[in-house]
Amino acid sequence: MGKRRKIIERRMEIIEAIKKLDENVDLIIVEGKRDKYVLRKLGCKTNIIALGDAHKPLLTLMESLNTKYMGLRVAILTDFDEEGEEIGKKIEKMLEGSTLKVERTLKDRLKKAMLEENRRRIEELIGLLKEEI
Repeated sequence: MGKRRKIIERRMEIIEAIKKLDENVDLIIVEGKRDKYVLRKLGCKTNIIALGDAHKPLLTLMESLNTKYMGLRVAILTDFDEEGEEIGKKIEKMLEGSTLKVERTLKDRLKKAMLEENRRRIEELIGLLKEEI
């Protein structure tokens, strides 16, 4: 398989993973407003909360999300770098025992596809819209 074709397939996998997340969760939690912007540009229509825009302590935010989105499915899309992974684990721990259902399978699918593209931050996906293959 040619290099160009492999790149196209990896990028399509990223776009497909985002589409599946959009179809299967009720809320996506990201780190910052650029992450939210990129997901919107890639066609994500579901509710997205950017931690940087919340202006409240993380625990307070998680409690309010648990109340507002009671029983619904949530994806935690923090970056796949060390800091983002740490934040993601912290959020998951806070949501343990809550009514929210954390979606991990689709996030892991996106993570795998992004790492194959050497992308660790959600905002780096903007390149999918700008780069030539």
